[in-house]
Amino acid sequence: MKHSLFVGNSVNQLTDSSASWNDVMDRIRSKAKAQKLKKNGKPFSLHFEEIKNHWLRTPANSIDSFREMVAHQMSELEYNSFHKRLAEMAVDNILTTNYDYCLEAAVGSQRQSANFGTEETKYSLFRRIVSGEKSFWHIHGELDYPGTIMLGHDHYVESCAQIRSYTTYRDGVFYKSTGKLRQRFKASKVDLRDGKPYSWIDLFMLTHLHVIGFSMDFSETDMWYLISYKNRLQRTKHPQLAKSKIHFYGLKRSDNHQIYENIESLLESFDVECHCYQVKAGDYRSAWKNILKDLEENIERR
Repeated sequence: MKHSLFVGNSVNQLTDSSASWNDVMDRIRSKAKAQKLKKNGKPFSLHFEEIKNHWLRTPANSIDSFREMVAHQMSELEYNSFHKRLAEMAVDNILTTNYDYCLEAAVGSQRQSANFGTEETKYSLFRRIVSGEKSFWHIHGELDYPGTIMLGHDHYVESCAQIRSYTTYRDGVFYKSTGKLRQRFKASKVDLRDGKPYSWIDLFMLTHLHVIGFSMDFSETDMWYLISYKNRLQRTKHPQLAKSKIHFYGLKRSDNHQIYENIESLLESFDVECHCYQVKAGDYRSAWKNILKDLEENIERR
């Protein structure tokens, strides 16, 4: 069975240059006149909402101009050695909540849009980019299309509704350019190489999924919904999905001990296999090196 990666923002925070994640976030807060704001454990979706609210206090600003400003600042992010290691893993598909193209840049090949002609302008069920021999799925939007970047809580909730439509509705979702597109993962026999459109959600359901650099914060409603829904299908109507497994590679610190244990407990109740890595004295790089070593081994032997 195929393996896929699900990559969160933690890998961006390992970049040590003038275009580091912290530098970019500082510039975004400065542009929004919100220099005093601190993330301090807030979920990224709500922290961006907070920054956006400060941006909108200037009458001439708008939500669209906020997205464009964020896209411009994030375009300066540079890939690091950890992006490169992830891009070199023996997988065909990498799902990411990141808006930037650091993973594609690490491949070293020109990136091309391959979204099955859906021409999504707001949501990102089919937002695929091909670079080299790999497909990258920006499930929360991408920088080249600022309107797709999920920075507001309203956009996030609407996206969850779109995911719900694709996973459960008989008619799936509709695009003018393609017509109705239904979920592929519920079919008795599925071959995603047949040239027909499919979503990153189908990969989430059908492949071994390795979740790395993503906190699984309780605000990540889309992920918790899909994990819960997949587990329910595995137990009831679609036992063939039980062949695929979700792996969570978590970073545990002294200050998030209880929160991490709560997340791990819930994930394990949904039959997610959890791998815990201690971050000692703020040394994320050592923890990441251990994650990548275990990740390579898990992909090779399963």
